[in-house]
Amino acid sequence: TTLDSETLALFPEFDLRALAAGQGVDWGNLFSQLLRQLFREIVLNANLIGQMVVLAVLCVVLRHIQLSEGSPGELAFAVCFLTLFVLGIHGFGFAQQTAVEAVNRMSNFMYAMLPMMVTLLAAVGGIGSAAMIHPVMVAMIGLTARLVCTVVLPLALFSAVVGAVGQISDKYPLSKMAGLLRTAATSILGLGLCIFTGVITVRGLVASVADGLTIRAAKYVSGSFIPVVGKFFSDTAELITGCSLLLKNSLSVFGVAGLIVICAFPAVKIFVLALLYRLVGALLQPLGEPRLADALTAMANALTLVFAAVAVVGLLFFVGLSIMTGLSNLTVMAR
Repeated sequence: TTLDSETLALFPEFDLRALAAGQGVDWGNLFSQLLRQLFREIVLNANLIGQMVVLAVLCVVLRHIQLSEGSPGELAFAVCFLTLFVLGIHGFGFAQQTAVEAVNRMSNFMYAMLPMMVTLLAAVGGIGSAAMIHPVMVAMIGLTARLVCTVVLPLALFSAVVGAVGQISDKYPLSKMAGLLRTAATSILGLGLCIFTGVITVRGLVASVADGLTIRAAKYVSGSFIPVVGKFFSDTAELITGCSLLLKNSLSVFGVAGLIVICAFPAVKIFVLALLYRLVGALLQPLGEPRLADALTAMANALTLVFAAVAVVGLLFFVGLSIMTGLSNLTVMAR
């Protein structure tokens, strides 16, 4: 999958010689770069936030100088409000596009990692686990990415639009509808987390135990009933299994680091935007126009949901990698 220059520069390299020398992923550098990205995004979004603050203050001024309901002051307020709404939705659209790209990159990364993980799982003796977990992982990765991109993120966008539009007029409040949309999206995320984890765990656990017992029986038969070479064959297979397990655990560390890089940097961008929207809403509330503050807060809530969607997808794929690593370790232990 295609990565942007910032992500590609920090993407870890899978180098067996470095791993053998004890040089793994530089986690300290990774997290320091995340902090730098956090402050960089605050600076990059300062222009948009400044425009929103100026428009919001202008809305408040026009609201206070109007003479009566339906006067030109009210019309000017509505125009400023709609302009602020367009700016806010523009920023939200950028966040949603960033989230979609992050989810697609994570799913493509998992598709690239899966053949290597499955091959090494089979090499440690988990042939049944590899045969069972591969189609399940492919299906669950695709289902998760499609569910988030086509259901959860559009629901977050609708909740932002409905929540902000409902603040244009006091006569037609829509805050409950926006809350319902956010609740639906959150429930779908939680349900997807439970299904993904449960299916992979249950399907892999039984197969890994069966693989371990089968190989244990095969080792006993070869060592006891095949003269001379049986013991040598058993010890050689044990050595190959140990090397394969080492490779698989190293690959898992690389996969976790790669997921963090692909997931964390887009998530930081979305988080900063949500934080700034919420900050502007909090600053505008004391000015005496709660509708503006509530509109920005509704957008901030929706952005928080987008951030949660990206984080949950990253967590799901991390759990998937952890379960596959645990299956290989469990297979070796059962031997």
